[in-house]
Amino acid sequence: MESAGLGLWRKAWVVSGIFFIPALYVVVLLAYPPSETLLAPDSYSYVNFGATRTSGYPFFLQLLKPIVGDLSDVTKVQLTIYGASAA
Repeated sequence: MESAGLGLWRKAWVVSGIFFIPALYVVVLLAYPPSETLLAPDSYSYVNFGATRTSGYPFFLQLLKPIVGDLSDVTKVQLTIYGASAA
């Protein structure tokens, strides 16, 4: 019975680590944002459905616009999605 209990504790630690580490990463990135600018020279073509861009990312931005309001807040959503995908 002791080995079964140890196995459960190991699984609990692994599962908590899988979720805790990406969540910690997102928290650190939100608390200490990168010092470089988040909008690049080609950002305008993504935001405004430029003819040279696929429609996936601009569509994603249009879906987020009512939720986040300002485009600078989109990065927080992207970091959260990135952290969740790392889990």
